[in-house]
Amino acid sequence: MPLFKTEAIVLQRFNLTESSLIVTSFTRDFGKVKCVVKGARKIKSRYGGRFEPFTCLNIIYSGKEHQNLYILNHCDTIRPFYNLREDYIRLTTGCYFTEIISSFTREAEKNEELFHLFFRALDILESTDNISVLIRIFEMRTIALSGYSPKFDSCLICKNEPKSKYINFHFQSGGIICGKCLNSSSPGRRITLGTLNYLKKVLTINFSSIDRLRFPKGQDKEIALLTQMYLKTIIGRECKSYKFIAKQEL
Repeated sequence: MPLFKTEAIVLQRFNLTESSLIVTSFTRDFGKVKCVVKGARKIKSRYGGRFEPFTCLNIIYSGKEHQNLYILNHCDTIRPFYNLREDYIRLTTGCYFTEIISSFTREAEKNEELFHLFFRALDILESTDNISVLIRIFEMRTIALSGYSPKFDSCLICKNEPKSKYINFHFQSGGIICGKCLNSSSPGRRITLGTLNYLKKVLTINFSSIDRLRFPKGQDKEIALLTQMYLKTIIGRECKSYKFIAKQEL
């Protein structure tokens, strides 16, 4: 059977037998992959605790291409992200990022840009105190890299750049309706032009500048609500782990 070698970030692990696990990872080169890890649950396992969620590994696995379940042959740790597990807010945020990636990825569908976004977000999460902004960036950029990039530059109806104070964000279409085209029956949620500008920044800001971006008080809740509603529209449900994040953002 052929061997596959790639970088991987652990998403989930499940007990298979008394000694083995099934580990689901998001890989750089092959998308989401499920592997049986024989002997991983043994007390003297050579793998130790390498299969905790959001651990980054180099893995070698075997099996026929495009099958549903592979055999893990070898792995080495790249980044364990230990600091995320020592702080409740960072831990729950890391779990939320992991659930988002699980929701947007399919088995054997490569998305290298999304893999690098995931790794970079976990890397920043270990040290930044601007976690709420990081969450918004991760939500919106995952959406964009998965093919649902919102259209913020022009109105869905008149195609002009919005300049009025209020506009509508139409979640199903992933775009905006300007003030001139708005009416009482317009779909979506009404937002200010200022909020729209912050959503644009979320999509374009360099990660190295994240600690300089702050949402105005009041606008932060509106932005969080919008990104959550858009995320829910796309994946068809609310992420279970977000309830732990929401408690911290109140």
